[in-house]
Amino acid sequence: MTNVYIAGPMTGLPNFNYPAFHEAGKLLAEHGFRVYSGAHRDHPWEYRALPVDPPQPGEEKPHSYYMREAIKLLVKCDLIYLLDGWENSAGARLELQVAKAIGLKVLQLNDINDAGETPTPNRIPMHIAGRDFA
Repeated sequence: MTNVYIAGPMTGLPNFNYPAFHEAGKLLAEHGFRVYSGAHRDHPWEYRALPVDPPQPGEEKPHSYYMREAIKLLVKCDLIYLLDGWENSAGARLELQVAKAIGLKVLQLNDINDAGETPTPNRIPMHIAGRDFA
């Protein structure tokens, strides 16, 4: 099974943007990917698994804790999927830098829509698979 890491903005957004992570996770899982992200920390998204809830006020840990956990998950993956707004997130930008450094493929929703194709683990549109994001 192909592992994908979802990166996107969380800090300062309602519910840490978990609904967007969960929506993308469900879509990717339905297409055969095993999904990891900050919103799926404790286990990958699979049909039988539920995503985790966002931390409640006062339960948050330091940003460095979440980044360490994110990188542990990222290195297990074959590609990174960027949610809308990733450019405005220091954490997502760092995750993308790490992903590029370790040779992961990069996917973004706009690229998928422009291609008119939905990538699956065995079929990632070629113009997306090698795309280099700044």
